[in-house]
Amino acid sequence: KSALENLTNGAGNTAVGYNAGLAIADDNYNTVIGHSAGLVTTGPENTYVGYFAGKGATGVDGYNTAVGSNAFLAVTTGELNVAIGRNAMKSTLDGARNVCVGADAGSDGDLTTDNVFVGHRSGWKSTGNKNVCIGTNTMGADWATSSALTNSGSNVFIGYGSGSGAWASNTKEFNVAIGQNTLAGALNATAGAVAIGHSALAALTSGARN
Repeated sequence: KSALENLTNGAGNTAVGYNAGLAIADDNYNTVIGHSAGLVTTGPENTYVGYFAGKGATGVDGYNTAVGSNAFLAVTTGELNVAIGRNAMKSTLDGARNVCVGADAGSDGDLTTDNVFVGHRSGWKSTGNKNVCIGTNTMGADWATSSALTNSGSNVFIGYGSGSGAWASNTKEFNVAIGQNTLAGALNATAGAVAIGHSALAALTSGARN
């Protein structure tokens, strides 16, 4: 089908590609480029570039930027998000103010609000809020077990593999880890830990304020 095929009263929209911006009718200032980019978008001022970028589902999304194939693929009502990289933030539905940069960054988990994930598979399968993670596999679920990183908030993980263990379902919050493989164990009810240096607290699983 044609790009912007259903546009009626919207202004300032740009669409290039098969099915790009197909659902846009009276929304303004969207830029969608690529096969099915912004396919179900019905909100204002979104920028979706890449195959299925910001394709979306039923809902009103606005002020988002997604660049890369399948970036922000499942968006429904999310706002003010930035997803850059293949599959970045692919499974988030209605999160807000998240920034995910890197292939699979923030992917396969439904993010809530105010997360920053930078690096390949950083924040993979995460569902929390107010986390800041920089580096490959930082706060990314254990790849072998495909465990989800649930109940996680206000953590800081910096360095390759920091916080990358097979987490349990209990709350993990207010942890700070800097360095390769820091706090990389199967965290379970871990709060307020501070780990600095290569593999610091790598075997820790539970406890508080270590």
